[in-house]
Amino acid sequence: LAWFVLATSVDPDLLSVGFQRANTPREYCMVVHWGYARQHANLWVKWTFCLGAYFFSFGAALFYAAFQEVRFHKLDADTTTMMDFAAVCTGLPPLSGKDKVERDLRTVIQDRLGQEVVGVSVCWDFSIHPELSSESLQEVPGDDDPNDAVVSSFGHGRKQGLLRKALSFMDGMLGFPDCPSRSSDIPAASDIEEMLKELKCIGSAVVVFDSEVERDRAVNVVQTECLEFMGNTLKLHACSYEPDTVLWHNLHVGQWTKRWRSLAGSLMLLVFLGLWVLLFFLPATLYLQSFANAMGNRLDMIYTGLFTLLVVAGNQIMYL
Repeated sequence: LAWFVLATSVDPDLLSVGFQRANTPREYCMVVHWGYARQHANLWVKWTFCLGAYFFSFGAALFYAAFQEVRFHKLDADTTTMMDFAAVCTGLPPLSGKDKVERDLRTVIQDRLGQEVVGVSVCWDFSIHPELSSESLQEVPGDDDPNDAVVSSFGHGRKQGLLRKALSFMDGMLGFPDCPSRSSDIPAASDIEEMLKELKCIGSAVVVFDSEVERDRAVNVVQTECLEFMGNTLKLHACSYEPDTVLWHNLHVGQWTKRWRSLAGSLMLLVFLGLWVLLFFLPATLYLQSFANAMGNRLDMIYTGLFTLLVVAGNQIMYL
C-alpha cells in the first residue's frame, strides 16, 4: 500500500514497468528502452522507499519492544506471582550436600533480618551427577524439616523427540550439557542419597519469604547491613524470574562461560550461513540468472517455486 501511494504520487509508470508486452522485435526494443529509461530515472524513488521501509520497520520494532517492556513491568507490579516472594542470596561458601546448608542459612536470615522465612533452596551443581532427575529425587525420603529441601524441578526427565535430539547435539558442540531423557533405570534411594551428599553449592540460594513486603524489607536491610554466613558476606536481591523458567541443571555455568559459548554460537551461525549461501543459494541464483536468454524468456513457475522453497527452507534451518 505504501509503495502504491508513493509510486502513484511520483510517477504512475513505476507500476507498469516490467509488465509491458511486445508482439514484434521492434516493439520489444521500444519496451526495453522505455523500461530502462523509466527505471533509471526513478531509481531514487526505489532507494527512498527501501530506506524508509527499513528505518520505519526498525523504529517500529524498537517501539514495540519498549511498549512490551513497559507493559510487562506494569503487569508485574499489578500481579503477585511466585517470584514476588523470593530473593536470590549470593556469596555462599562452596559447601557440599553433607552440610545442612538450607536449615542453617534459614536460621541465620531469620535471626539477623527479623523476617519470617518459609524455605531456602540452595542451588547445587548437578553436572557431576547428570543422571539425577526429578523422578529419581522423588525416591529420596524427606527428613523432619520440611524447609530443608533440595531443588528437584530442574528440568530433567523430559522425553526427547527428533528435533530435541538435533538441538541437543548442537548444544553439545557448544559445550552445554544435555538433559537426560526419561529413563526407567532409576538409581536406588541409597545411591541417590550418596550422590546428593557429593553435590557442591554453586554459591547461590533461593530464599522464600512469607510475603512480598517481608522480602523487600530483607533486601533493604542487607543493602545497608552486613550479613555474614560461615565467614562469607552474603548479598540479597529480589528474584526477577519465575522458577519454571530457570534451567536448574545449568546454574553452574558462569558468566564468562556463557559469553564464550554465545560467541562460539554466533561464529558457528556465520559459518553455516556462509556454507548455505555458497553451496545452495549462490548456485541456484546463478543458474536462474543464466536461464533467461537474450530474447527475455521467462522462467516457468516450477523453477521460481523451487527457488522460493529453497530460500524458505534455508531460512527456517538458520532460524533453528
